[in-house]
Amino acid sequence: MFDGSFKSRRTINLGGNKQQIDKQKLLRQAQEERRIREAERKQQKAAENIQAWYRGRTVAIKVRQDLRASWDQNISALLQSTQASPASPSSSVSIEQLSQGIESVTQKFLIFYRSQHDHQRLVQLCTLLQSPVSGTKSRFATIPFQLPQCRQSGWDVLLARLLPVLVRHLSDYPTWPENDSAPVLTLLDILTIQETFQVLGDSSLSSKLPVTLSRAMSGSGAIEYLARFLSRIVGDQSQEGSSTLDQLIVHILPVPLLPNRMSIESLTTFTSRLPLESILQRLSSTSCSSIVSLPLFRITPLVANILAFCYQRVSRMSPAVSSAYLRALTILLGMIPQDSIERAPKRAANDDEDMDDIEWRSEELPGATQSPTSSSNSTNLDPRILKWLSLAHDSNHLNDILGSIEPSSTPSDTQQEVLSTESVGQITQLLLNLITLFPSHKINILSNLMYFRFGGKVKQVSNPGSGKFFGISIIKIFLDAFMGTALYGQLLRSMEKDKQLSVQLVLDPAHEKSWSLLAFVSELYCQILVTMGDDEFHDESRNPISLSSVITLSSIVRDVSFLLWWNDNALDMELNLGGSKNLKVGYLRDIDRVAIFREFVESDRERTPGSSTFHPHAIGQARIRRGAVFEDGYDQLNNLGSRLKGRIAISFIDQYGMPEAGIDGGGVFKEFLTCLAHQAFDTNYGLFMNTTDQLLYPNPHSYAKQSAQLKHYEFLGRILGKALYEGILIDAAFAGFFLAKCLGQVNYLDDLPSLDPELYRGLMHLKNYDGNFEDLSLDFTVADEEMGQSISRNLVPNGNNIQVTRENRIRYIYLMAHYRLNTQIDQQCRAFFHGLSDLIDPRWLWMFNQQELQVMLGGAQTPISLKDLEENVVYSNFQRTDPTIEYFWSVVQEMGEEDRRLLIKFITSCARPPLLGFGELNPKLCIRNAGQEEDRLPTSSTCMNLLKLPAFTSRQRLKEKLLYAIHSEAGFDLS
Repeated sequence: MFDGSFKSRRTINLGGNKQQIDKQKLLRQAQEERRIREAERKQQKAAENIQAWYRGRTVAIKVRQDLRASWDQNISALLQSTQASPASPSSSVSIEQLSQGIESVTQKFLIFYRSQHDHQRLVQLCTLLQSPVSGTKSRFATIPFQLPQCRQSGWDVLLARLLPVLVRHLSDYPTWPENDSAPVLTLLDILTIQETFQVLGDSSLSSKLPVTLSRAMSGSGAIEYLARFLSRIVGDQSQEGSSTLDQLIVHILPVPLLPNRMSIESLTTFTSRLPLESILQRLSSTSCSSIVSLPLFRITPLVANILAFCYQRVSRMSPAVSSAYLRALTILLGMIPQDSIERAPKRAANDDEDMDDIEWRSEELPGATQSPTSSSNSTNLDPRILKWLSLAHDSNHLNDILGSIEPSSTPSDTQQEVLSTESVGQITQLLLNLITLFPSHKINILSNLMYFRFGGKVKQVSNPGSGKFFGISIIKIFLDAFMGTALYGQLLRSMEKDKQLSVQLVLDPAHEKSWSLLAFVSELYCQILVTMGDDEFHDESRNPISLSSVITLSSIVRDVSFLLWWNDNALDMELNLGGSKNLKVGYLRDIDRVAIFREFVESDRERTPGSSTFHPHAIGQARIRRGAVFEDGYDQLNNLGSRLKGRIAISFIDQYGMPEAGIDGGGVFKEFLTCLAHQAFDTNYGLFMNTTDQLLYPNPHSYAKQSAQLKHYEFLGRILGKALYEGILIDAAFAGFFLAKCLGQVNYLDDLPSLDPELYRGLMHLKNYDGNFEDLSLDFTVADEEMGQSISRNLVPNGNNIQVTRENRIRYIYLMAHYRLNTQIDQQCRAFFHGLSDLIDPRWLWMFNQQELQVMLGGAQTPISLKDLEENVVYSNFQRTDPTIEYFWSVVQEMGEEDRRLLIKFITSCARPPLLGFGELNPKLCIRNAGQEEDRLPTSSTCMNLLKLPAFTSRQRLKEKLLYAIHSEAGFDLS
């Protein structure tokens, strides 16, 4: 139907004609639409952030610029205020006002600081922060540290924030003029040194600041920044670089325990970047005057840190660097006070050092006092610093130092490389410094040097610490160097002309290095002699010094020692002379020391009441049984002590309990001493033993160390002291090492053959052993035989776990000989010496050596001189021309040496002649006419040195009666 519309109608299908849709496509489409919307939002946000950052940076730059402008005005005013003597009465600015201003500029600086723009401002701030308070000279008394505690609370945070900034700026800023580096490094020094916190006292900063600063340093990577700064110094050869290096040496390296304050990672970085070569070259140069101004308490940590950083690098150093290290170490060790590291130790019970016996001879001196400083062996140094310092005398370290030294040019005639004079001088001074600063390690230091050799061909060993070994012993090189000095020539000429040395020779600074050489050569050769046998000493192929050189060197040392001792006051030397100039007589030559000894005794008699032999009243009396001389003498006389100097009345009791006839005028006491010595020194008695040469020494077994036995040794010491005091000779021969102990001396390896020849041969074989030491299975123990059982004792603590090696064999040999010769009989010798010193001043005996003391005790083993005897005999009721006297001397002329000794013993109670001849006898030896009864036997009064001889008319009868009498060995009841 036409309805007037010209458009056709749309066909609508109400039946739901369905259209297919892809779901995955729809999801992807939705995701893409969300991504686009998110990107648009991020772009919008980024644009906003960029705009905000730009606006913020622009504002921050402007703020920092404003802060810098304000800061520059404030800092100038503050610097002027500090220069105008703050806190002085005339100043209008108080410390608190200055502190507020400094705190404000520090806060502002930490806000605007940028290393490329604010270098000079940092220097100004450091200068301001270390401005001292007026009226004090302490560089630690700066303004921030002088505030009341209520005003100190914020400074620990500010300083903790500032400290990493200082260290990082050192790393980042490219050039450091001296005027700029000094204030920064000085402030670092003040903030990190212990003395700063000590100055603070009990303030709040003293407790919080060290902890806060330590956390700030460890958490900011400051060590890495400092290492970068150090590595940059190496390439800077300008004057500013040298000055900065000096500042590093003065302010950073002396920090105590510097390696211990870093973590392993930080220490590795720091060490790898440390300009060690430049530091050593600088320290060894004469232009480095900064360390001279360092206080003493900073020198020791500086040496410890240098050793810690250089110890493992020495073997890899170039010759130039190793030479610089040697010079630097020598200089620094020479600046340390002698007793600041360790003091010469007093002897402990298990000590094995070579001075152990010297001190107990002075302990027993009448009136001897102990030094107030001798009670402590250690100092107040931190044990960790001592550990680093001990590297200086470590054997590997010394071997590396000596092995890294380059020999000088080779002489064409000898084809032998030698050391330069400079190297010899440096090594000498270094080693002398070591044995002076570390006296307890002196033996180890010298023993390590004994086998180190220099020479022609260098052999580099693979393992670290072994150094380089050469062909000439070190003692030979240094002795040759000394013999090439002008000082040696002067000493030699004075000795050849028998001219007295001049004190000016010692004071002449031109000979300083030569004296050091002589001192070192003497010390080292003395240590070599400790383990050198007599066969080695006389074999020039095994003795590093020729015998002629030994004689010359000994003569020089003797004369120089006497010169120093005699002029100790003029030279201001602190020598222990025992408080008496009389000790110097021991150094006099060509004088009669026995006569001097007798003068000492006679002088003591005059000062001691009742000590005269012929005093009318006896100090003590004793009834002595012939069969128990020692027991009765000990029970009745030991408690007298030093009163034994006086007259002692002895009465002998025979086997029937009857007193023997005779009045003791001194001779009976001499017989008592002789009989007592015969019994006590009998090896069957158990107090003494015999060596292979039949010489006596104290029993070393534990039985002899019991309290009762030690009292017996003390009594025997008094008895021998009485014999020396009265000039009575004892028929006993003592071992040299025992007498040396009595003289306060130390026995060494060359004394061992007299005690144990087999052990001596074994130790000498060990000394020259070239095989594998593990095959010997030796450790630092010694086996003693006690009652049929073997007891092992340690020579050193934990000695059973220390194997004997090629490196420590010398110490083992020394300790073994020391134990056998000194330690085993130490208690017995001390007891013996204590008793001896009750009657004899030990200083009187120090004039003699052990051989001379044996002669003093027992007389000389020389034939009896008939001429001397005849010239010193007086006659009573006889004339020299009487037939009886002629017969007497004729019979004596025919006697053998043994019969002559029996005759002398019969008359004087001693079989050996007096030390100074028969003229020394008092009273003189006398032959008195005993009447005409020829059936009687000759008799004697030993107290008067009197022979009572009947007037024999027949030579044969005189001979028979005289021989019978002297062989009878009867007492006063003979007639």
